[in-house]
Amino acid sequence: MTAPLCLAMFDMDGTLIDSQSFIVEAMRRGYLAVGQEPPTDAETLGIVGRSLPEAVRKLSPDLPDGEVHRLADLYRQSFVALREETGGEATLPLYPGVRAGLDQLAGKADLLMGVATGKARRGLDHIYASHDLGRFFVTSQTSDLHPSKPHPAMLEQALRETGADAAHSVMIGDTEYDIAMGRAAGFATIGVAWGYHPVAQLRDAGADAIATAFDDIPRLITELLPTEPLARAVAGEWAAQGQKSDPTTMPVTRSTNAAIDKVTVQRDDVIAMLAEYGATDLLCYRAEGPDALTDAQAAGWDPVLDWAAERHGARLFPVSGVMYQPQPEESLAALRARMDRMDAYALTGFHDLVTLSGSLVLGLAVYERHMGADAAWPLTRIDEDYQERLWGTDEEAAEAAVLKRTDFLHAARFVALSRGEADA
Repeated sequence: MTAPLCLAMFDMDGTLIDSQSFIVEAMRRGYLAVGQEPPTDAETLGIVGRSLPEAVRKLSPDLPDGEVHRLADLYRQSFVALREETGGEATLPLYPGVRAGLDQLAGKADLLMGVATGKARRGLDHIYASHDLGRFFVTSQTSDLHPSKPHPAMLEQALRETGADAAHSVMIGDTEYDIAMGRAAGFATIGVAWGYHPVAQLRDAGADAIATAFDDIPRLITELLPTEPLARAVAGEWAAQGQKSDPTTMPVTRSTNAAIDKVTVQRDDVIAMLAEYGATDLLCYRAEGPDALTDAQAAGWDPVLDWAAERHGARLFPVSGVMYQPQPEESLAALRARMDRMDAYALTGFHDLVTLSGSLVLGLAVYERHMGADAAWPLTRIDEDYQERLWGTDEEAAEAAVLKRTDFLHAARFVALSRGEADA
């Protein structure tokens, strides 16, 4: 089965191109032409993204409709005049990383890109021509053909033109109107920190993620748009519910929600917490005796430590007893660097592999398919299994162990789904 088409829709002003100098000056000239006090620069930038009449109404709510449309026309005339005076949109800079980022995204076979902007089509075409951007986008939606943002009409039309589904689409913009439009259309949303609305305003509007640099956007798109097998697994869990849903029967849905609502937002904290497991890894703390137990630990755990050293240059050293022993900083840094490359979905599954096993190294061995989850789980229970052979089984502890094993196997399955691997 081929992966579904994903759609990334970009705002233009304040997201891809810094056009604030034109916008502010054109608005100032328009207001002066009708004998009105111009708004402040901050007030003007605060309405970027709305269609012109809606923007003027927001700035001057007491103006009669006739004056609103007159001011909007004067803004357009002023913008054209600025284009002639200055050399036009070619003089306006793209934000850092935009062109390289669009080139990177254009190389993804399953990703389409488009623009949804408060500009009229004529203005957007000028930007496309001036900066050679049109080649990146298969759909372009403008305010002269649709209701103003945050109405979702532009995004709904983009879906019709591309054949993409809202569940596999994301809106990227710098204003609360972009975020609200995306949410209204059922898109995931990414706010950008370099535009015209502050980050707090974007978060309050419901942005799923914030990009602090354009380099963040390819990763965030990957994190916010699930793979087809993952999406199907979630849909299957929901389809299996009766009149009342039971979250305990929906592990993939729970993990997906955790990836979006928690790991994406707290990514650095999650990685820092998991890195601490490497510093006190289960595989490194050995019993002082008897020989039957220490031999079992060495036989089970040493090969996994050797694999981490060979595969990642992360040599961790075992110690007898429970006293803390620092591990080499370069080894811990290598393990952390591997986590830095995981997207939010993969990191969510990896989090459970590590926390359930108590071992960063063992979790990584399962994550990288060095060993299966079925083979790895008994290695987490060497101490407990030895004690059971000596003293018998504690039924309550045994039941808890069965539940933990189930969760561990689910974590490995979730990692596989996040890679786009279908269930066997």
